[in-house]
Amino acid sequence: MKKLVDLSHTLSPDMPTFPGDDNPEFHIDEDLIKKKIQVTTMRITTHLGTHIDCPSHLGDKEVYSEKMKLDSFYGCAIVIDVRNHIKENVINVELDDELLKYQYLLFYTGQSNFWNEEKYFNNYPYLDKKLVKRISNSNVKGIGIDTGNIDKIYDLSFPNHHLLLKNEKVIIENLTNLEDLINKEFILTAFPLKIKYGDGSPVRAVAFID
Repeated sequence: MKKLVDLSHTLSPDMPTFPGDDNPEFHIDEDLIKKKIQVTTMRITTHLGTHIDCPSHLGDKEVYSEKMKLDSFYGCAIVIDVRNHIKENVINVELDDELLKYQYLLFYTGQSNFWNEEKYFNNYPYLDKKLVKRISNSNVKGIGIDTGNIDKIYDLSFPNHHLLLKNEKVIIENLTNLEDLINKEFILTAFPLKIKYGDGSPVRAVAFID
């Protein structure tokens, strides 16, 4: 039997958001509550909380989430502990050929420990461009990280995003609980909502391990 590990943050009205993004809004219809029916109206962005980025996110390709194959969001994965490979907030770790055989590479920085703190979005580690270029030229389907961005904050050129998205790699940001899976092989699922012209979506990222 498989064990399931939840890699997702909870969506809520008071959750942290990336600087400049709109705060989410959740409204429960009080009239329906009186009838013992609960219906919640949400106003959220497609890049809230644990979410994926698709190639259309930054205009690299008109490849939208609802048109992508389902197996783009599913695959054999491994968590790489990069805590000792961060210098001046830049993550630089060697990826050998064995690691690049995985369909998803997830990077554990420990930043998820600061979720709900100002430090989470303002002082996070991000991936070295050469590292990302190596991944973008491989057969890896996508990457994930326990930070809010794979690029340096306020770098609006988004070099790492463009490298991956132009090659139709999926990016998962704001993961959590990766420390439970370091160096373990597992099946990752991170299916997006089927949104027309979807540039991304919040996901319930889950690891299936033996």
